[in-house]
Amino acid sequence: YTDEYKKIMRKRVLDQHQNARKIQTGNQSSFNRSMLSAQTGGFDTSKKKLPSDAKMARMERKDLMELLFACFEKHTYWGFKGLVEETRQPTAYLKEVLADIAILNKRGPYVATYSLKQEFKKASGEAAAALAAAAAAAVNGSSAGVHGDHGSDEDFDNMDEDDEFEDV
Repeated sequence: YTDEYKKIMRKRVLDQHQNARKIQTGNQSSFNRSMLSAQTGGFDTSKKKLPSDAKMARMERKDLMELLFACFEKHTYWGFKGLVEETRQPTAYLKEVLADIAILNKRGPYVATYSLKQEFKKASGEAAAALAAAAAAAVNGSSAGVHGDHGSDEDFDNMDEDDEFEDV
């Protein structure tokens, strides 16, 4: 190897080990958040707080169901955040009502979105509102009790304990 070749190779190695990025320090007094957002292309990660008087108030269940049916008429599938923005209802209350009228898709192309249950999809307009009123009445207190349609404790106690079962 010639001296000139060794010189060129030594320069390449030294250039590789030097950091190409230089650290620039700025004056801390002139730094502010608007400069940061201007440098990052306007992407601001700070969360904006809602005013304290902007708390969400619950609307009546029937009215919320009608609003949800109107939303599902616009679009078949809704994400939860979209429904919260559209209805402006508390999340816990909205989830409770959605559990009665909608299905959360857990697989497929519409994962993590809500769609109407089949019985509400078939009915449209006034029929859906009537079904919603019936569902709201069922949830609000006119349920069949703890045992549902299976009878009461007395029926269970009156069963003959000596009944034999057929061997299969």
